[in-house]
Amino acid sequence: QLFSTAKYFIYGNDDQLLDREVRDFLKNINQGLSCLTWGTNTADILIKSTERKSHITHISFQFRNQSYQYEIPFTDEASVSNSISCVAAMIQMGRRPEDFLEKMRRLKPVEMRMELVNGIHNCSIINDSYNSNDLSSLSIAIDFLNQQQQHQKKTVILSDLAETATDITPLYSKIAAMLEQKSVSKLIGIGEKMIAAAGYLAFLKESYFFPSTDAFLHQLHGIDFHNETILIKGGRSFRFEKIAHAFQLKMH
Repeated sequence: QLFSTAKYFIYGNDDQLLDREVRDFLKNINQGLSCLTWGTNTADILIKSTERKSHITHISFQFRNQSYQYEIPFTDEASVSNSISCVAAMIQMGRRPEDFLEKMRRLKPVEMRMELVNGIHNCSIINDSYNSNDLSSLSIAIDFLNQQQQHQKKTVILSDLAETATDITPLYSKIAAMLEQKSVSKLIGIGEKMIAAAGYLAFLKESYFFPSTDAFLHQLHGIDFHNETILIKGGRSFRFEKIAHAFQLKMH
């Protein structure tokens, strides 16, 4: 409904689930929608390489048989994806890449609404219960978690994601790969979809699943939290601020 009257849509089509949903949307709801895609396989803006060196990422792409390249002062995956989306938007608005790509290296980081505070039993708590809870924002939050060096052990408390697709396999397979890549060792999954996806997360050293936030809080005393960095990431309907509050209250 949000895009039912939109004229243009820009997206990364390497995400097969998203690509399928957009194609269905074009066919059934908005046949006049003009799409500009970017990706590493078949796309309007074809990403040829992303090379990370120190604090800089060098990105090369091809558009209409012309090759281009630019740099950004970030290395996390979310920033790289966001920069490509920005380039695509500028191209869609009629700007020539050679007129703006040089300026990409001067981008500044955007402050995020994530709180890093001291928690129970010498834990560090990242409270990201106020932002949206989709795959993109989860990637940003886990990158932030991975940058923390206070503790070797990393824990994620995660609710069902906002995506509404009935087949959870593609989405939660990506979540599992993300957690494994970032060496997350413990997961608290909250929600019916998280429970259904438990099989995809069997590689974790520790995993616990609960149908609701209150169910987890009732069992909080039975789970060991010591010397670890804990990311609290949940959709607003799950009221994860209650979890953040419980962790901080226990310090007193």
